[in-house]
Order: sequence, then C-alpha cells, then structure tokens
Amino acid sequence: MLLLVISGGLAAVGWHRALEVEGRLRDAQAAASALDQRAAAAEKQARLIQTLESEVARLQRQTDELHELRGQFHEFQQLKAEREKLQQQNQQLQQSQQNLSSSLRQAQVQAQAQTQQTTPPPPVSWIGIAMNPASTGGVEVQSVVPGGPAAGSGLEPGDLVVAVDGQPVADAAALRDLVGKKPVGQSVILDVQREDAAFRLELKTGAFPR
Repeated sequence: MLLLVISGGLAAVGWHRALEVEGRLRDAQAAASALDQRAAAAEKQARLIQTLESEVARLQRQTDELHELRGQFHEFQQLKAEREKLQQQNQQLQQSQQNLSSSLRQAQVQAQAQTQQTTPPPPVSWIGIAMNPASTGGVEVQSVVPGGPAAGSGLEPGDLVVAVDGQPVADAAALRDLVGKKPVGQSVILDVQREDAAFRLELKTGAFPR
C-alpha cells in the first residue's frame, strides 16, 4: 500500500515537472519567435533605411543637377542680355552710319553745287563769223566779227564753208559743234568755196565771248 502511495507521489511529481518543462519550452519558443520577429523587423527596417539612403542620394544628385541648371540658366540670361545689348549697339551703329552717309552725300552735293557756282564753265571755241544756211550744203558766211579769230584770215562775207578739218558741215549747228570741240587756240582748216573757186583757210580758234 505504501509502495502504491510512493509510486503515485513520484508520478505526480514527475507530471508536474514535465508540465513545468513543457511550459518552459513554450516560453522559450515564444521568446525565440519574438526574437525572430524582432530580427525580421530589424532587417526590414535596415532595408527601409538603405532605401531611404538611396533616395536621399538620388535627391542630392537631382539637387546638384538643379543647381547646375540654375547656373547655366543664369549664364544664358546674361548671354541673352549681352546679345540684346550688342544688337542695340549694332542698330545704333547702323543708324549712325546711315546718318553719316546721308550727311556725306549732302556735303558732296553742297560741295558740287558750290564748285559749280564758283567755277566758271570751260571756254568754248569759235571762229568769229555770223552764218546763214546754204541751199547747196555747208554754211554761208554772213559777216566776219571784227577782232574775232576769222578777222584777217581772208574769209569774206558770201564765202561758203563746206568742211572743218576735212569733216563736212551740213549747217551752222554742225560747224559750231565741230569748232566747239576744239581747244581754244587750236588751228582749224576750213574748206571754202567762193564763187567758182575752192580753197582752204587755216585759222586759230578763239574763246567765245560770254
């Protein structure tokens, strides 16, 4: 009977100890599970921190690029302002050049006008005869101007001048044109007809009186 009691007590003690061990095992498993969860959370937090650090680095690069773009934009604005300033200066220079050209042209026109006013025209040659048209061609000497180039040359009223230096003259305008082209003081040769005679006279041109 005593053995049964002892055996029962030992069994009870063993049972309690088994329960205690089982409880400790459960506590240990729970602690291990909690540690695993904390480790997982820590790992997740570490990945999140790494992600945030990568994002911060990316934002920093973007910030640096933005600063660089701001610098470039500021430089562009300065270049644009300088370009506009140069364009304005170029327009002013062009306007000044146009004004200078206009002033120069006006000065040249005024100088030419003053030169024309102050400088007498060059003298025109003549031989000092009054002329009538001739029906047979040439010009008839109406009179010889006293003291003129033809005075004393032998040319007489009624003579017919048909050529000057070998060039035929059709009328008084042609003779004046041929003689007028000669320099003053140059000799000319007149082909003259007097009645039935034909001869040549040489005389020097004079300046037409003004």
